[in-house]
Amino acid sequence: MLEVRGEDAERESDPRRIIAQLISFWRDALPRTAPVFRIIREAAAADQEVAALERARSAQRLANYGQAARLLAERNALRSGLTIEQAAAAIFAIGHPETYRALVLDGDLTDDDWAAWAQDLLEASLLQP
Repeated sequence: MLEVRGEDAERESDPRRIIAQLISFWRDALPRTAPVFRIIREAAAADQEVAALERARSAQRLANYGQAARLLAERNALRSGLTIEQAAAAIFAIGHPETYRALVLDGDLTDDDWAAWAQDLLEASLLQP
């Protein structure tokens, strides 16, 4: 499924739609996975192997977001002076399962509110004005 979405993003020319595709992926995944990520994070505090798994998983997520940032850069859409690595870090932070959990699962935002917030923030953080 992630591979199909990546192919969709590769074909997309509109940077805002690339970000919207990312938000759509998160909307499908985070309601199910954010609670699991929390359990893994808590287990990592007590187990070195789980901690290593958590670090590897985070590094892979950051690398994946680097691919999204690269697509935006290839379309000359990244804000002036913003590197692919910085853009990937912003995507990582905004779409992080803990961010979603804090704002939606433990907070007062609805999924729609969160998606609009994430879309607006990514566009403002990443894209040329």
